[in-house]
Amino acid sequence: MKDVPDTFHLLRRGAAWYYRLRVPKHLRAAVGKSVIQVSLHTTSKKIAKKARTDLDFEWSNTFERLEAALRAAPAEAGEAAAPRRVLTEARAVQIARAYVEADDERRRKAALTEQPRDADERREWEQNIELELAIARGRAPDYDHEEEIALLSGQIFPHVNFAIDENAFPSAAVFDLVKRAAIELERRALSRVHDDHKQPFFDHLFDPKQPPAVTVHDLAEEFLALKTEEGRAAKVAQKHIDRQAANVALVREILGDETLVRDLNWDSCRRFCSVLAQVPPNRTKIYPGQPLAEAIKRAQRDGRPALLANTQQQYLGTLKDLLALAVKKDLLRVNYADGLRPRRADALAPDEKRASFEIDQLKVFFASEFYRNCAVAGGVPYRQADKAWRYWFPLISLFTGMRPKEIFQMHVADLKKTDGGTWYLDVAATSDEDDAVAPERKKTVKTATSRRKIPLHPELAKLGFVEFVYDQRKASDDPVLFRGITRNKYHDPAAYPLKRFRETYLKVMKLKPRQSAYSFRHTWRDATRRIGASNDFLKALGAWSDGRTTADIYGSKDHPDLYAPEMAKIAYEGLDLSHLYPKPTTPPP
Repeated sequence: MKDVPDTFHLLRRGAAWYYRLRVPKHLRAAVGKSVIQVSLHTTSKKIAKKARTDLDFEWSNTFERLEAALRAAPAEAGEAAAPRRVLTEARAVQIARAYVEADDERRRKAALTEQPRDADERREWEQNIELELAIARGRAPDYDHEEEIALLSGQIFPHVNFAIDENAFPSAAVFDLVKRAAIELERRALSRVHDDHKQPFFDHLFDPKQPPAVTVHDLAEEFLALKTEEGRAAKVAQKHIDRQAANVALVREILGDETLVRDLNWDSCRRFCSVLAQVPPNRTKIYPGQPLAEAIKRAQRDGRPALLANTQQQYLGTLKDLLALAVKKDLLRVNYADGLRPRRADALAPDEKRASFEIDQLKVFFASEFYRNCAVAGGVPYRQADKAWRYWFPLISLFTGMRPKEIFQMHVADLKKTDGGTWYLDVAATSDEDDAVAPERKKTVKTATSRRKIPLHPELAKLGFVEFVYDQRKASDDPVLFRGITRNKYHDPAAYPLKRFRETYLKVMKLKPRQSAYSFRHTWRDATRRIGASNDFLKALGAWSDGRTTADIYGSKDHPDLYAPEMAKIAYEGLDLSHLYPKPTTPPP
C-alpha cells in the first residue's frame, strides 16, 4: 500500500491552503459538483492538516448517507428517488381527508347510475354497508379488523415519499386515523342508501369546509412557484430567482417544513430571529451535510462570525413575504413578521463596507510587471486578446466609475460620439425584443437608474481606448468588446475576472481591509468629491439610486456633452500613466 502524501486533499495557492476532494463519479449528481474545494483560511500547514481531518470525516459521512439513499432508490432505470419526508400528523390528516373526499365522490357518482331495484335489494345493500362499518369499528368477530385497516392504510398512504417516525406521528396514531377514515366513508354511504342527506359529514376531522392544514413546506412551494412565474414574466435574471430559492430554503429550515402555518405566531417569528442571528455565513460549504443546529454549534465552537445584519434583513424580508402570502390565503390573521429587525447591527455603515484605493497603491498597481510589459506594446493601444480585459478594466472603472459587470458585458457598439464631438459609453440593457441575441451576449443593468451615457474621460482617450474599440470592431463580428471570458451558469461575464483580480492581480498593491476590485469604483467616487461634482452629475453618471424630487423628472439629464467638462476634472494627483500611452510610430523612410 502506498504511503498517503503529507498534503493529501490539500492544495496551496500562494500562501493560503485549500481543501480539495474529488466526488465519486456516481455521487456527483447528488452532490451537485465533481470536486469539493474550499479555502481553509490559513497559511499554516499544521492547521490545514487538522482542518483536513475534520472535513474528510464530514464528507465521508455525507458520501455514506448518499450511498444509502441510492441503494434505497427505485430500481427502475432512470427513475429518480424522491426525497422521503417524515409523515407528521398534519400531513397524514391532510392526505386522509383528501382520500375520503375523493373516494366518497366516486361512490356518490356510482350511486347515481346504480339504484336498488326493490326493497329487498336496498336492505341487502344496507346490510353490506353495516357489515363494513362494523369491520371498520372492530365489532365484526368473524373478520380481521387490523388486516382490513392495514389494507385501507395502503390505499391512503401508497407513496414511499413518507417515512413513519414514531416520535413525530407513531404507527398507532396512523392506524387510528385510517380507522376514522373507514368509519366516515361507511357512514356517508349508509346515509345515501337511507336517502338521508342532512349531514355532509359525521367526524369533524373530515369536515369538507374545514380549511386545509397547510404546512410551511406547502406554503413555501407555492410562494416559490409564484415568484418564479413573476420573475420570468418580468425577465428577472435566473441568478435572482435562485437567490430567492436559497433564502426560502433557510426560512423553511428554521421554521420547520412540517410546521402548520396556522400555528405560526409572534413567538415563532421571534425564535426565527434568534436562530437567524446565530447562522454562520456559507454554512452549507463550511459544514456540508450538517443540520442547521449542529452547524451553528460547530460555528460557535470554531469562533466563526454570524450573518451580517444586512444579510439577516434579506432573510427576514423573505419571511415577511412568505407570511404575507399566508395572510392573503386566509391562513393567518396578521403578518407576524412585520416590524422584525436583525438581532445585531453591522459594525460598519453601508458606505464603509468597501474601502477606496490609496494613490500609493494605484502607483504600485499600474507600475507592476504586467503594466510594465504592456507599456512596451509600441505605437498601438494595448490589445492582446486574452488579456485586454485585465488591462482595461481597472482603467475604465477608475475613470468612469462603471460597475465591473457593466464593463465586462460592453459591446463594441457601446462607444459612441455625440454631434458635439463627445465620445461616450452607452450603458444600457439588450432590448427584450431582441431574442436573436445569445444569452452570453445579452446585457443587463442593475436598476433603472443604471441606464446612462458616460462621457469618455480624456485619460482613456490618451491611452488609446477609442482606437482599441475600433480595432476590436475590425478584428471580429463578435459584438462583445472583451472576448474570451469564461462566463458562469448565469452568463455573468464579471464572475471570472473578479475572481482572478481578487486571488491574483490585486495582490501586487498589498490590499488593506475591505478593499477589492469594486474599490476602483469607490476610488472614482472619492475623486468626484474632490472636484465637488454636482448632484446631477452623480445621478446621471454614478447610477446610485436616490430620493427624487419633482424637479428631477423635468428636462434631459443624460446628454454626455453636459457632463464632459466635469468628467475631465476627475484626476488622481501623483498618478502618472503616461508610460501606457501609445507611442508614436516612426514613418518608414
